[in-house]
Amino acid sequence: MRNIRSTFAAIILVLLLSVVVLQWGRLSAIHTWFPMTAPENRHFLTMSTNEITRETNLKISLLENNSVDSQDAIDNIRYALRYAKIPFEEVDKEDLNSLEPDPFHVLVVAGEHTSEWPYESIEAFVNKGGRLMVALRHGGSDPKWNDLTGIEETNDFVSDTVHGLTIEKPVFPGYNDLSGEHKLLSHSVLDVELSKSAVVYLTVKHIPVMWTYPHGKGKVGFWNTTVTKEKGMRGLLLQSLSLLPPSFVMHQSGIKVTYLDDFPSPIKDEFVHGEGMGYGAFLKDVWWDRIKKLQKDYNLSLTGAFIGTYQDKTDLNTEELIKRQKYPMLYYGRQLENSGGEIALHGYNHQPLVVKEDNHPLYRKKEFNPYLLSVEVGPTHFYNPYGYKIWKSESFIKRTLKDTNQLFQYYFPKEKIQTYVPPSNILGKRGLDALLESIPSLNVLASLYFGEKEDESFIQEYEFDHKYSDLYHFPRTASGHGDSPEDLFLITDAIANQGVFSHFIHPDDRTDPERAQGRNWEEMSEGLEGMYQFISKNFPYLESLTQQEAREKMITYQQSKIDVRYQEDSITISGEDMLDPSVALVRIQPGKHLETGEFSFGEVEVMQASSGLYIVTLRKPSVTLLLKEDVS
Repeated sequence: MRNIRSTFAAIILVLLLSVVVLQWGRLSAIHTWFPMTAPENRHFLTMSTNEITRETNLKISLLENNSVDSQDAIDNIRYALRYAKIPFEEVDKEDLNSLEPDPFHVLVVAGEHTSEWPYESIEAFVNKGGRLMVALRHGGSDPKWNDLTGIEETNDFVSDTVHGLTIEKPVFPGYNDLSGEHKLLSHSVLDVELSKSAVVYLTVKHIPVMWTYPHGKGKVGFWNTTVTKEKGMRGLLLQSLSLLPPSFVMHQSGIKVTYLDDFPSPIKDEFVHGEGMGYGAFLKDVWWDRIKKLQKDYNLSLTGAFIGTYQDKTDLNTEELIKRQKYPMLYYGRQLENSGGEIALHGYNHQPLVVKEDNHPLYRKKEFNPYLLSVEVGPTHFYNPYGYKIWKSESFIKRTLKDTNQLFQYYFPKEKIQTYVPPSNILGKRGLDALLESIPSLNVLASLYFGEKEDESFIQEYEFDHKYSDLYHFPRTASGHGDSPEDLFLITDAIANQGVFSHFIHPDDRTDPERAQGRNWEEMSEGLEGMYQFISKNFPYLESLTQQEAREKMITYQQSKIDVRYQEDSITISGEDMLDPSVALVRIQPGKHLETGEFSFGEVEVMQASSGLYIVTLRKPSVTLLLKEDVS
């Protein structure tokens, strides 16, 4: 009897082992995910026969000095890393002697201060496997640094500023070449000759601008330019960092917002030359029909930004505003809302909310023009090229904004104004105070993402206001009809960093000579559709949202906690309060790849095969991606 029981137990054991072997075979044919309930359970099965290395996080160390160039370039990288949810640390030059070399440890430096850097420590760090990114070119005068960065010979600085950019090797989809005629990027560069082992990604006038170079067991990235100080380079900076470690994960919010600025608005009494009709007929029968077709074809969620009047004067009361806005609010506003869109505020009129006490730079330009005199709006000695007038008091602003809010409530009693778009992207501090006091339901301020800090425009980051805790800054990244190379470059860079596309379309672009640039509506319409085709083709994972939906998603994304662990043959992503679904861009260096397709955790797609870039859509809070060896 005992022998029978032993034999039966042996049979059961063989069957169980068979099931395990079959299951192992099934798992090794696919990517899989393993729930991780606690940090101690992070060990997981891997389908590689290679030796499993220790699990590690990506570590990025930032070093800057007190030069403006260094600080601006490193600050851009800080923002790029925060937006992509990649942790980093600040280091001092004294810390460089104790850096731990690791393929997943990147040291980032910038600026012409190589004499302050301990060369021997940095060289040893790279030689033993660490990664180095020079994020803004140094002088190249010390040959030992040239040996580390792949420079064979330096022929001093190029005497003139050079413009443009040429993509020699793909870094991220969507970036286009900029010729020297395009002034978006202005470089100060070294005329260099590189080692044959250097891989050049970007050039300007045949001069290498960004390259990578293997050194010992490590790798170096070098930006031979000062253009990394510009905000419109954050996406390229992030993507260049991703070229250095064996693998690199960047998270994205995945947001697409389309604004209709000055809409709904009073109908202008003007003739649209070249189209053979008045502005009202053009808006209704041509422009609006085209926008609705774009909305349908590209699944757009629309956010309109209305104004009460185009008049500069402030003597229209609530009843008069309601009467004048009856047709646009009922016809356009209700269509907008019924199609799933929303309506934001652009202002009582198109005058920026600025009072004398703001001392705003735009209003310091004392260009006398007697035709711009206006008793209602205040002091007549403040003038500017745009003809804007300064408000004479905050109380005036509050009164007109309350009238505008009552106008909105009359036509949309179940809704409330939550987003404000400042006219011409100009806003004073006291104007903002008056705005929030008059309309306390406001929780989004939407101005500009790109621009100079010292400019008169209101430039923003994606963040909560430092004074008003519930007010979120959600700037736009583009406007117009998206058909210039500079527009597409900046659109791509914002997406390459954090996956955001926020675009403003103006109904009166056709009637504005500067914005129309001699084009008829058909040509402008083709450019607009071309831009949305570009977005749909290159970045299909962006989700069309209204501004309020985008606010909610962005805040959730920024407040989520995401942890990425790297091993030789796998990447483990886990997190708390993540978006569902969550989007990650994963770059894998040559020699390995991710399998693509639909899996239990989500989906893996090739984003750019030539650069090892993948889109990973996660529908689980934890996933292990297995890295497969390339078959030669």
